[in-house]
Amino acid sequence: MVNDRPAQAERLQGLRLWRAGTKRPMSKGRDKPRTRWAAYAASVAMAAVAAAWLAGCAATQQGAGESGTESASLRYYAYQVKGYQKSYPARKVLILLPVDDYASAGKSVQSEEPEGEGQEIGVIENREGQVQTRLFTHGLTAVVQRAIASSANEAGMMAKTLAASTYEPGKSIGQDYVLASRITRCMVIRRRGPGGEYGASWYTTGEFALSVAIYKPPFQVPFWQGISSATFKDPADDTGGMGDETAIYDRPEEVLSVALTQGVAGIFNRSDLHALAIEDKLIVH
Repeated sequence: MVNDRPAQAERLQGLRLWRAGTKRPMSKGRDKPRTRWAAYAASVAMAAVAAAWLAGCAATQQGAGESGTESASLRYYAYQVKGYQKSYPARKVLILLPVDDYASAGKSVQSEEPEGEGQEIGVIENREGQVQTRLFTHGLTAVVQRAIASSANEAGMMAKTLAASTYEPGKSIGQDYVLASRITRCMVIRRRGPGGEYGASWYTTGEFALSVAIYKPPFQVPFWQGISSATFKDPADDTGGMGDETAIYDRPEEVLSVALTQGVAGIFNRSDLHALAIEDKLIVH
C-alpha cells in the first residue's frame, strides 16, 4: 500500500490557505512583473505629490508678492457739514470741471480695470504693513464737480456745471461767478489694528484737498482764491484717553467720501469768501 500522507498533508495545507483567503505564492519567475509595476506606480504617485507641493509653494509666493484690486465709488454727503446753508446771496455760479493735479503728478496711479481706466485712490494694508488691496475709482473729476455744485446750492447760490476746465476771461456767459478748481489730494489708507476688547480692527484715514479760484466774468483776476482740505480718521484719534475706538464706516471709500465732503464744503463754509459775497454789490455779466 502506497503511503499517501505527504499528499494528504499538502491538500490540507492548500485548504487552509484557501479558507484564509490567501493564495499560494507565485513562482519566482512570475512575481517579477508585479513587483516592477508596483514600483512604477509608487514613483508616479510620489512625483504627482511633489508637483502639487511645488505648485502650492509657487502660488503662495506669488500671492505674497502681489496685491489685489477693488473698484470703489466716491460720493458727496449732502448737508453733512452744517453751518453755511442758505447763507450766501442767490447768485449764479458756473462750476468748471476740476483738473486732477494729484493724478497728473504721478501720485495717483492709472490702471487698466475691467470698467476702463481707473485711478488709484487708496490702499488696504495687512498687519505687516504690506499692501493687500489697491482701490480704484472712475470719473473722479465729475464726482468732485457735482459735489461742488451741490455744496454751492446748499450755500444758497444757483450752481450750473460745464464740461470744461479752463476759465476764459472776456466772455459774457450770463453767470455771476465762475469757479475753477484743481484736485491736489485724494487718498485713503486702511490699516489693520491690534483688535481686541478695547481696540478697533481697522483704522482708516481719508485725505482730500482742492485749490480753488472764483472769477467774476469778464475779469481775469480771481475774485477769491484759496485752498480747502480735510482729513477724516475712522475711528477718530483718542486725545483724552477715554474716546470710543469703534469705527463708524465699513468701507474705506466711505471714509474718503467724508473727507471729500468736508473738503468741498470748506470752499463755502468759510468767513472770508462769505464776507466777499455779501459785500459784492457790483455784478458784471
